[in-house]
Amino acid sequence: MSVFFRPTPHEVVAMRRKEAAVKSASLIVFRRMAENGELDDDTIADHAVLFDVWNKEDTLYKGCIRRCPETGELFRSLDVTNSKTKATQVLPSKADKQWEIIADGGSEKTINGATE
Repeated sequence: MSVFFRPTPHEVVAMRRKEAAVKSASLIVFRRMAENGELDDDTIADHAVLFDVWNKEDTLYKGCIRRCPETGELFRSLDVTNSKTKATQVLPSKADKQWEIIADGGSEKTINGATE
């Protein structure tokens, strides 16, 4: 004989909050590892959607990674004069001295023989 357990609404809410916290923490860890150079560019490119789209109001720091809003390419900040500064008014795709390209936004990826 099996017993079916149905969580209460309060338990469901608590489980969802815990799942959201775990996802949020893993996103933070992944981003920090990528920005500190602990991950290779291919791994970073495979998870490009996890990075914020560049915005001229963003606070930047050396090594930060942003997606170009026009092309979808991933860029890493090379040099920022202060430890934290506002982004330049120029898109990463046009400011080659401040940004290096990590991944082409239009490239196709092959996973297990299937192209995305």
